[in-house]
Amino acid sequence: MNTLKNTILSTKEAKAKLDHTVKQIFSNRQILARIIKRTVPEFADIRLKDIEETYIEPGSNTISSVAVERNLTNIEGLNTEDTSSNEGTIYYDLLFKAAYPGKEGQMIGMYINIELQNDYYPPYPLESRAAFYAARRLCSQLPHLTGGTNYGALQKVYSIWICMGNVPAKDADTITLYRFQKYDILNHIEVRRETYDLINFIMIRFNDRSAADDDLIRLLQTICSNTLSSSQKLKRLQESGIRVTDEMRDEVNTMCNYGDMIENQGIHTGIQRGIRQGAVNIALKMLKNEESLEKIHEYTEFPIDELLKLAADHGINVKTFA
Repeated sequence: MNTLKNTILSTKEAKAKLDHTVKQIFSNRQILARIIKRTVPEFADIRLKDIEETYIEPGSNTISSVAVERNLTNIEGLNTEDTSSNEGTIYYDLLFKAAYPGKEGQMIGMYINIELQNDYYPPYPLESRAAFYAARRLCSQLPHLTGGTNYGALQKVYSIWICMGNVPAKDADTITLYRFQKYDILNHIEVRRETYDLINFIMIRFNDRSAADDDLIRLLQTICSNTLSSSQKLKRLQESGIRVTDEMRDEVNTMCNYGDMIENQGIHTGIQRGIRQGAVNIALKMLKNEESLEKIHEYTEFPIDELLKLAADHGINVKTFA
């Protein structure tokens, strides 16, 4: 029983470390630059190199609620926690600031949140949660409202959701942008889009099974694959134009090692559960045959109190052969 418990606990720890390592990889400026160039319209015409080196603000990104080491390729800095006295606390997987050149040459700032979503079928619409995350990030820019609050200081927010894993074939290899749009109901008026288009969210959907044509989808498939080895992942990353540093190599190796560990522990857990179920079946058979509790304990190693509970659950009277 202790072996099974320890296996489950070590699997949880491995999953937590795997989750953090994947976020570390996604926080790489090269990866972030490719994501926002492909999905955020403001960066569509800007060179990848410029996005990576200039427009993603250095020192502005934090991975979840866990502190990470500062370096030149992974960006960090913003608090990923948004707290409201009435609404509770949420944690962003990745949160950073970026800036793009406006029509008059001025730099316009924005917040970008990236969420890694393994479960495509939670008990609520993912789009609703994405809208909520973007709205909370917008609201958190003005924590104290007064009569003199400058709402013009609000910066646009993008919440980008990377949906992987159990995405069905009909939804795979799709990228959808949701944004505020102005419609003139009576006559036309000119209003700068920057003043109202403040909440945007993007859903990226893919799985491991499709042969994607899109460069970004293929890159995400490579990073998140459960079947590719670390050497295969690194080779494909290089073929995608990613500069594979020693740090990235270590992160990819760590991610694959934890993935293998979880898979192996999952198999081991299944074996342990099978062994336990087999022992339960033997204990039940012996109880029905009116074997003594001491003898059943000797054969199955079940504690006496567990045997008594098992007998009671199945309506077996053990008083006559205790």
